[in-house]
Amino acid sequence: MLDGIDISNWQEDINLEEVEFGFCIVKATDGTRFVDKTLHTFARRIFAMGKPFGFYHFANNPERGGSAIEQARYFVDACKDYFGKGIPVLDWEDSDWKYGGPVLELGPSFAFEWLREVYRLTGVKPWIYTSKSVCNSWDWSEVAQEGYALWGAQYATNDTLLGYQDNPWQDSDPWGAWGYNIPIFQYGSGWATNSNCPVDLDKFYGDTSAWQMYVDGDSPQPVSGVSAEDVLNVARSYLGCNEDDGSFKKIIDLYNTIVPLPVDYKLQYSDEWCDGFVSAVAWQAGAYELIGAECGVERHVEIFKEKGIWNEDGSIVPNVGDIIVFNWDDSTQPNDGDSDHIGYVETVENGQIVCIEGNMHECVGRRYIEIGWGYIRGFAQPKYSGGVTPQPTPTPVDPKNNRDGGKLDVDGICGWNTTIDMQHILGTYEDGTISGQSAYADQYVWAVVSREFGYGGSMMVRALQRLVGASEDGYWGKETSTRLQQYLCSKGYQVAVDGYFGTESVSALQRCINDGKFGGE
Repeated sequence: MLDGIDISNWQEDINLEEVEFGFCIVKATDGTRFVDKTLHTFARRIFAMGKPFGFYHFANNPERGGSAIEQARYFVDACKDYFGKGIPVLDWEDSDWKYGGPVLELGPSFAFEWLREVYRLTGVKPWIYTSKSVCNSWDWSEVAQEGYALWGAQYATNDTLLGYQDNPWQDSDPWGAWGYNIPIFQYGSGWATNSNCPVDLDKFYGDTSAWQMYVDGDSPQPVSGVSAEDVLNVARSYLGCNEDDGSFKKIIDLYNTIVPLPVDYKLQYSDEWCDGFVSAVAWQAGAYELIGAECGVERHVEIFKEKGIWNEDGSIVPNVGDIIVFNWDDSTQPNDGDSDHIGYVETVENGQIVCIEGNMHECVGRRYIEIGWGYIRGFAQPKYSGGVTPQPTPTPVDPKNNRDGGKLDVDGICGWNTTIDMQHILGTYEDGTISGQSAYADQYVWAVVSREFGYGGSMMVRALQRLVGASEDGYWGKETSTRLQQYLCSKGYQVAVDGYFGTESVSALQRCINDGKFGGE
């Protein structure tokens, strides 16, 4: 990312060579009869410093400054020496008649006409500068869809700021038709480092090469600075959103702000929305260029392949922030069938993957699965800023040190202590929780209170099923209860073998663990 400033004749005496800035945008023209007196001087000084450069036109009401076409041609003629050296911009805001008059009342069509004319004359698509409130008060979809990027403005305060901000405030609303993914943001006015006068402060979400692409007319969407954690924080913010209370609708609404809208299809509330969630999160986090967008998982896999980030091997250890794709028609690796479902990898630790997924039982939730789970179709591995997020080093846990005393209380309730002892003995991730379980199995495991409902089953339950000879699906239901009761009987602990794992069965399990017989031959 680059910190920068924008200036005009109001900063005529700025000590530009002493100011720390990554780029500078200067005022060029106004209407059809005004060239800013500092334009050429500022441009020469910025070029001499080798800094990225931009130049803007201040839109005028046609009663004062001519039609959109006339103003565009005036701008191009006055700035003909700067195309190919800097980024052209249209400044779209109201002012007093003395300075240009009201323009917002003209609507996006006037601005669109100016932008198109500059593009026709130069082959470069200008930016448009305006506020977030303007973005959300008019329909800018045509402008955004044709690739005219937004330089957005929103201030947290009108107080004078002291220096650049690493993470300037924005509210949670999108930038209208541009969604959440804009290349440059003006967040206030204040003192840039070493400046002798106040300036407007801006942040460009890209590097100098991304800036140059805009100069050359390539109009990229810069993604420098977007980390895996940035994306995951957005995904986490939607946990719990569901269809029952309608809270999932904001995800669908966000998806429909993506420009251009994938396959030109507006996602409906009645549609499956797992990939809509992944795409909306990427859009909000500014990772659209890294991840792409789709509402169909199979089509999204093709986008991943085009970006060179697709890994067909579902058995690998993924990175935090990877996108995980599932195929429910095949439970074995390698899995190369059609893609059915998609989500984000949140953590990878001790052989377990934790995912955040949309439309998981009609809500946004977490799934807990083993590395190499057969239903994994593959992974997309975006090239986030900062590279691969390091995986935590597993810390061995001694269950006897996680509570007072060396023995379990034989209380007939399988809670955190009993569960973590089972996880330790079975060699699975030790968190005291049996994750990914079905609420429909309550009657068969009513004394097992450490369960967490979800989807995907539990690593510990799969290991338990292998131990007792039950079908290995990760869900603790009647069959697993029955097989475990038979197992306990074989170890000398008499319980009813009825498939209902209540307090009698749990007490026998706790005694078996305390006696060191659980998990043994």
